[in-house]
Amino acid sequence: MPHYVLSACDNMIKRSDKTDFFKPAEVVSSHTSPETARSRKDKLNKQSSSLNGFTIIETSLKLTKGETYPEELALAQEQERELEAINLLCGLWENGLQVTDQRKQRYSSHLAALELTYEDLVGKYGDKARAALDRQVEERQAQAGRMARIHAVGEELTQAAQEHTYSFPAVRGVQAGKEFYMAQIPYGVLVKLFVFDEEESVPPELRAQRSLSEKRAREISQYVLGNETSYVLPALTATVSKEMRFDAMAVSGSSDRLGMLNIPMTATLLINDGQHRRRGIELALAERARLSHETIAVTIFFDEGLERSQQIFSDINAKQVKPSSAINALYNKRDPFNAWIVSLLDEMPQVKSRIDFENATVSAGSHKLWSLVGFKKAIATLVGVSMKSPPYPEELARCGEFVKAFFDQCSQTIPEWRAMMESSISAKAVRQDYVIGHTVWLDALATFTNHAVLNNGTPIGLRLDELKWSGFDKLQGIHALKSAAMWQGRCVSLGKMQRTADGMKLTSVVFFELAGLALPRDIGEAEERFQANANSQ
Repeated sequence: MPHYVLSACDNMIKRSDKTDFFKPAEVVSSHTSPETARSRKDKLNKQSSSLNGFTIIETSLKLTKGETYPEELALAQEQERELEAINLLCGLWENGLQVTDQRKQRYSSHLAALELTYEDLVGKYGDKARAALDRQVEERQAQAGRMARIHAVGEELTQAAQEHTYSFPAVRGVQAGKEFYMAQIPYGVLVKLFVFDEEESVPPELRAQRSLSEKRAREISQYVLGNETSYVLPALTATVSKEMRFDAMAVSGSSDRLGMLNIPMTATLLINDGQHRRRGIELALAERARLSHETIAVTIFFDEGLERSQQIFSDINAKQVKPSSAINALYNKRDPFNAWIVSLLDEMPQVKSRIDFENATVSAGSHKLWSLVGFKKAIATLVGVSMKSPPYPEELARCGEFVKAFFDQCSQTIPEWRAMMESSISAKAVRQDYVIGHTVWLDALATFTNHAVLNNGTPIGLRLDELKWSGFDKLQGIHALKSAAMWQGRCVSLGKMQRTADGMKLTSVVFFELAGLALPRDIGEAEERFQANANSQ
């Protein structure tokens, strides 16, 4: 609310270069804070020949500098007079309501300035003065209480230290009517204090956790060490076997939720969820001790026994929904192969429009053809690289050019392929009636192309314009319908696509035979088993 400095009477302010004149109730200045308004008023009063020639009013009304506002001035003066009268009575009553004549005489000049007798002062402002004195007493009591609590907390903390407790900054919360705490625990403290059931001889029904997988813990450790400046570890959940004490801090607006959590050193701190993260942190610290001061959030509950601990574990894990492998592939930019595939698809918008980025398998009614997971596996086979340890980005760029050439050759060689990619045939119809839009068929075609065009190698270091696609051109005799005899027992069984390792190999046999190429050893062995089984029936 604005604060205005008003002239209380006719005022004249002399300066070295000029003289200012102010009329009664004239607005001299406006201010956003009371401090600046008081500073301006005090400066003007020193320069004025009139005693208390300027005053301050606080109002929501918009007043204009240079204009006069008599009513606002009168109200402000009355408020000042009232405040002065109340303060005078509080001073007179400082030692009790019974005031001696001697004390009245001491304050006579103040009474004269207010033009009131002591009796008139009490009659007009007595109730408000008593209320002001009561507030002063309450404030003194509250302050004393705060000081007592501070002293008590200090003693409690000293006692807690003597009782050997661990203390952590924490936030207090309530779930199911019970208190819990969210604490920030340094890694070095975490691995020393928080334990898990390592005894393999303890049967599952008597444990509060699942068994620990060292492989999974090592993967977490390697993730932390490999991404030291950008890793993220979610909170752990733990239970504490002994009563904890929470010392709230006096922070405005926190409602006693912020404070220090004190846990007895003799308590058992058992991890209910996150033991692999804890073990992974321990392994990471063994290699990089400087990580010991980094922290992880731990949600802490009071241990109510094995049954409750098991229920906490069950509730946490039963309600989690694991994201699909397709979403993981899309979001995981740390994986260079994932990042390359997503970038490559941006350069192939027609193919990208046929990729399902959210699901590991494509639903029957989807307008997509391949999931991102299946697509990237087929592309890895096509260009002959490992998804786990792909080549350098510049080499992957050469692989990307080969992938584009491959899809161009498919459109030129297989008529139904072009129609499928241009949506002349719907994705639903492709899945229902054709083999060409299924992942097992794409895997088989990628396997064949890698052998036929790249000689079971990669396009890295090769001139793409010199690659021979003659074997690929012979695939023009392919029958794309699922009902074609060439696919029965291979990628089609009883009218349904079968996506198995042998199904992929047996499907690729069709491509090798059409191209007149010898079968690779593993594919030849699969074909021998297929023929032997067919002859025995």
